[in-house]
Amino acid sequence: MHLGGGLGAVEDSLFRFKSGFSERRGNFAVWDITIDQEVFDLACSRTPALQSGDKLENGFFPPYRLA
Repeated sequence: MHLGGGLGAVEDSLFRFKSGFSERRGNFAVWDITIDQEVFDLACSRTPALQSGDKLENGFFPPYRLA
């Protein structure tokens, strides 16, 4: 079972808790890719916070998930 790590692969409290279950460690890798730009843009256009033209970036959730 892979429990994942902490947020952003840093050794935070979540990482320390999960690392207590095993000595084993894996490599960390993340891809950030938009498969269908048209669908992505449509989802963003329906997000009320983005309709005002503001550019919202929090670095965790995709823009269309922001409320």
